[in-house]
Amino acid sequence: MLNKILLFIASLLIRADFVIERGKSSTYPTFSYEKWKNGKIVYHFIYNDSFAFPTRSGNLYYSSGTCTPPSDIPQPVELIDAYGHFSTGNGLCFIECNRIQGKTATFFYACGSQEPESAPLQKTAHLYLVGRWK
Repeated sequence: MLNKILLFIASLLIRADFVIERGKSSTYPTFSYEKWKNGKIVYHFIYNDSFAFPTRSGNLYYSSGTCTPPSDIPQPVELIDAYGHFSTGNGLCFIECNRIQGKTATFFYACGSQEPESAPLQKTAHLYLVGRWK
């Protein structure tokens, strides 16, 4: 009976997906990664800085930037998804992935506030890159 229970648990573990490695960049300490058993790798970059929104369209102020995994952590075979959000700061703002090219994601970030005209906004951005490591 115990043998059947152990075989059942082993079969669940074989199919289960879980993190097999976790770490962070020594070059950019706020850039971390998780390698998953199924071959997925997820990068998380926390960027706390002043964001300028120099371009205007109506009441929307926007700009863009890129994000690439640093060379001192495991690299993806390819990136398949990217997304982000602001967690702190003033204004109604958002981040959206515009394009993925190779190992680099281009993000569009925008704010529906007139504050950016006078000065950049202090914000914390969270950028996520999802790829394959095998």
